[in-house]
Amino acid sequence: MDIQEFAKKTNMPADAVPVLIEAYEKVKDTEEYQELVEMIIWHRPFSDIAKKAEQFAEPLGVHVYTLEMVLLCSCADMARDRYLQRGVKEDIFWATAHDIVNKLIECKEVKGIWGTFVFTWFENFYEAVIFHLGRLHFIRRKYKNGVYALDVHIPSCGPLYYEDVMKSYKLAYDFFEHTHGEYTAFRCCSWLLNPDYRGTVFKENSNTFAFAKDYVLFQHFDDPSFSECWRLFGVYYDGNPDNLPEDTSMRRAMKAYLKNGGKTGQDTGGFLFDGERILKEESEILREGLIR
Repeated sequence: MDIQEFAKKTNMPADAVPVLIEAYEKVKDTEEYQELVEMIIWHRPFSDIAKKAEQFAEPLGVHVYTLEMVLLCSCADMARDRYLQRGVKEDIFWATAHDIVNKLIECKEVKGIWGTFVFTWFENFYEAVIFHLGRLHFIRRKYKNGVYALDVHIPSCGPLYYEDVMKSYKLAYDFFEHTHGEYTAFRCCSWLLNPDYRGTVFKENSNTFAFAKDYVLFQHFDDPSFSECWRLFGVYYDGNPDNLPEDTSMRRAMKAYLKNGGKTGQDTGGFLFDGERILKEESEILREGLIR
């Protein structure tokens, strides 16, 4: 696919487009780049493709993050064909493809480079198993004892309004095969679900608080290094909260939480949904099946 076309379809930042086009023109006719393309054609694991890209980037004279982004954009027609072959409407494909741009912007903010540092995440996209429905992304996965659930992922594309979240659950309920008779199980593993953040980092009247409280929590993971820091602050944590930006209310709240000795971590949670309502009491049956 022409990168200019992809950029237009996904509203890519204008400053990124010439950088990616220049990189593409530099690599497109090389044997190394064609090998990477062939690996996508033959459904090779993206972890293997990432290793090859790491080997090829320096000889090609392109940063590996940029090389991987160019590969994602220029091969997007393959992903589109795979979605269409599954009977998925093209507008859902393009909505899902926009996450490439989300990751492009994140890479520029965190690493200072137009590219992606989470290339392997997009195996879901190239295997046409992730779907952007409303505000959220969903992947149908099989867990313990044959239990299925829709994995919920929150793309970094703006505010997480609660009404949009509920609309997404309804869209997903209708889009996917139900997992538990008339109900569908939803599962999420995220720092947003950490109950220690409720009422501290996330105020009780906030959309994020409302999103998190719907989940029955099954499993907690401590994260003393605060590895998820970049998702909120756009930088990695060096252990000193004074060095973190405080230009939004949530950043200020998290910074204060850290300075007060607050512990960081993430949780896994889930719930059953009947198409209209979240059934928290009934959701306890999911506890054993949806933990890892």
